[in-house]
Amino acid sequence: MLGHRKVRTAMAAALMSGALLATAGAAQAQRPPTLGEGAPVGQSGVQLYNFRDYLTSGSGEILCPASPAPPTPYCTPTLPANNVTARMERLFAFLQAQGIKNVELYGYPGNPFPSGSSPMGNRQGLLELRALGDKYGLRFPARHGSLAESTWEGEIAAAKILGQEMVGEGGAGGAGGLGNLQQTLATATQLNKLGKRSVEAGVGPAYFHNHNSEFSTRFADTDGVVKSAWEIVMAHTDARYVAGQIDIGWAVCGASGHATPSDPAVGADYQRVEAVAPAHPAVPDSAPGALRLPIVSVR
Repeated sequence: MLGHRKVRTAMAAALMSGALLATAGAAQAQRPPTLGEGAPVGQSGVQLYNFRDYLTSGSGEILCPASPAPPTPYCTPTLPANNVTARMERLFAFLQAQGIKNVELYGYPGNPFPSGSSPMGNRQGLLELRALGDKYGLRFPARHGSLAESTWEGEIAAAKILGQEMVGEGGAGGAGGLGNLQQTLATATQLNKLGKRSVEAGVGPAYFHNHNSEFSTRFADTDGVVKSAWEIVMAHTDARYVAGQIDIGWAVCGASGHATPSDPAVGADYQRVEAVAPAHPAVPDSAPGALRLPIVSVR
């Protein structure tokens, strides 16, 4: 499976979980057999979704003890305006202090986020979010938005404001879904169509994130070989226009939270990875033996 894809290794922050970003390796457009060893400095990143509870309600914020007690690690000296914008700025300052330069956004509703259903519903919020990222030296190479054709022009416009290099969703549902072979093939066709539009608009390819079902759902492809739905999508999409962000926690361990690969070949075929793609954990941080993997990607 996917033996023709060669990738490079990249390690990310210890607090994050693992993902790959793999370009679609169809007969239509192929990547070279190797991209070399290692990843450039500054390519590690995080997914903003990791901090969703904090951004939503302030959950987990550590206040510094009262003087003269010394401050504790990562504490907030004072608590300014307790709203999403203020928490976002404190989070960006924290990420900058940890040497993080790349942040993947998600469709959090409201200012300063673009929502999946209305990516250009708050243009000023997008501009302010980009400015805040610039202030703390952060780039937004990708965002979990929507792969729905009805909002694709808005996704492209938002991506240009934010400086994204890819446009995508936290699954393949917006492009059609993966319930059976016919639906999966239609999804691949739709991804090619959307990705071609975004690439020609100067943004970059369409991409989709996976959970367990993309690998546990399997049926015979048009060549008669039984494959996961994820493999079928990648086999029928063009590498110029479509990428698949692999969340290793879901791909290998699935929804059970145990180290039983839902698709054992995933770990075997991706021995080296190239750049970064942020992801969220497949199991809670507090779970015994919770899986913690480096954030990685394939281009």
